[in-house]
Amino acid sequence: MPGWKGDIERVDIEKNLENEKLGTYVLHRDKMWNEVLNIESYLVTVKEEEKKIAEQMMVHTKWGWTVYRDNPDLNDQEYYKYFDTFQDALHSLIPSAKTPLI
Repeated sequence: MPGWKGDIERVDIEKNLENEKLGTYVLHRDKMWNEVLNIESYLVTVKEEEKKIAEQMMVHTKWGWTVYRDNPDLNDQEYYKYFDTFQDALHSLIPSAKTPLI
């Protein structure tokens, strides 16, 4: 997957993104939430502005991929948009993620 860095610490991601252009993103494993929610999830860390790095969690549910919204009830109406592929969800739900970190 483009931008995939596997198991990497947030501080290392921030160092890697520091000198990159806006919209550069890193995909990495989310071990804690995978265990807590017992679902497939990945973190997307994006350089959104100079000195601002944002992070979103993408989760795979029985309905498809979506952005996690701090609500463990994935049946809640708050989760309304799902995509068949991770890439479709990424580009639709996190439009600031434009270029994967190589």
